Amino acid sequence: MVEEGARWDEAAVKAGLTVRNMRLALERPHVVAFLRARKQVFREAASTANIKRLCEIRDAANNMPAVQAIKLLEQIPDDNASSSKGLMPGFVVQIVNVQQPAPGAEPAVKVIASD
Repeated sequence: MVEEGARWDEAAVKAGLTVRNMRLALERPHVVAFLRARKQVFREAASTANIKRLCEIRDAANNMPAVQAIKLLEQIPDDNASSSKGLMPGFVVQIVNVQQPAPGAEPAVKVIASD
């Protein structure tokens, strides 16, 4: 599936599995983890040729589509990276409509330092 770009149902037949068994296997976490690992290995192997190809393009005639394709390939995030929207797990605290407290008023939150 990874190296040849075969669809999962075609890969099932080639591997000697039924399409149903392949679908069920792709629902198992360890199978998905293995598939992701193979994709990462394939991505790393493919990206090593990109520098050489860019040098060839640099010395050749105008070949911007190939340059753009290489640029896009290098920007594809790892499967373990954050989502395509660039979001990371965590939280954000936004304070809006801040009003200054009246003089002599108690603060809303007291911070007490301990030794």
